[in-house]
Amino acid sequence: MCTCTINKFIFCAFYLSMLFVIIYTNTFAKEMDAVTMKLSSRLAQSIVDNTMKQIPYNVNIMDENGYIIASGDKNRINTLHVGAVEAIKRRKTLPMTDEVGSYGQPGINMPLIFDGKVVGVIGITGKPQTVTPLASLLKMTAELLLEQAEQNKNEVKYENSLNSFLYQWSQVTDDINKNTGLLLEADNLKIDISKPRNVIAIQCPPEVIKQFRIDSADLSLPITANTVLIFTYLPSTIARCIELCKKKEFNIGIGDSTTSIGISVNQALRTLELSKIFINENYIYYKDIKFIDSILNSNIYSDKIISNFRQLEDSDTGKELIETIYQYIKNDGNVVKTSNVLHIHRNSLNHRLLRIHEIFNLDPRKTVDLFKLYLGYIYFTYYSYKS
Repeated sequence: MCTCTINKFIFCAFYLSMLFVIIYTNTFAKEMDAVTMKLSSRLAQSIVDNTMKQIPYNVNIMDENGYIIASGDKNRINTLHVGAVEAIKRRKTLPMTDEVGSYGQPGINMPLIFDGKVVGVIGITGKPQTVTPLASLLKMTAELLLEQAEQNKNEVKYENSLNSFLYQWSQVTDDINKNTGLLLEADNLKIDISKPRNVIAIQCPPEVIKQFRIDSADLSLPITANTVLIFTYLPSTIARCIELCKKKEFNIGIGDSTTSIGISVNQALRTLELSKIFINENYIYYKDIKFIDSILNSNIYSDKIISNFRQLEDSDTGKELIETIYQYIKNDGNVVKTSNVLHIHRNSLNHRLLRIHEIFNLDPRKTVDLFKLYLGYIYFTYYSYKS
């Protein structure tokens, strides 16, 4: 096989290997220096090792001062490469046709340029005319990696700034125009906070939160390992979230649409909480639980009624009476519907209602007394869950 054919074969194999190196070493993007954007010795050695699996030449990577930070010859690491020093000085590719003591061997040295600065040098030992194409590909790989790392750094910086802004914004319960700092930050992040938004609170496994996809116009903020807030003004996003949560049986709460986003955040989280406490999958919007929330915030409970509920909870018969109160209220005091739900005869239901009357001194058949029982049930259920 002629030398030309061999070189073509090596060139093709090396090119394919570089595609692998780009993908493989991208996982080491965090190894880039965040300030100077230069290759770390660990990342450089990873590139060298993977490259030398594909080509029969030694590869060196030097830092911005010409010192070898990665090499197929470990004895050369931390030594000065005179060819690299000259390539850095001239800012151009330099072939070395002769050996220069123990600090330089024949080969090619190509400076790595990033953001207009020389940040390192790629060197491959061998005949310059043979290894130059390989060095060019390796240089391209390293520079692409630097660009990707810079992009990743900017994305992380933006994400951190966005999360910080969203956290502060989520605390605002009054006029956002009073907070000049947040207005400026929103402008920098290109977020229009003058638009009324709904906040959606979703509880789901942590791995689902990471994979959760939202519209590009929406914003999301994880607040715990299993709770995420979504800020949206799109009805389609709300509909999609409700559909997903019903399908996956995730808990969801949706606050009112407002520019005082902190209010909607509190409403969404409160809806999430009360839907769990009262085990009602139909509690999705804050308006669904607003009445219960208002009752709980008014502190109009009766200690005696709550005490009676707690005594009933201590026995199976008592628990049946508590469930009877709940279903009787839920079914609007309709004896037939309540009996069917409880799977008991109407006479049995009437007997239970009589027992409830005797225990609470409140007649469930009377509207005012039934409302008092309802208030007691709400407070009893809420405080039982909290305790």
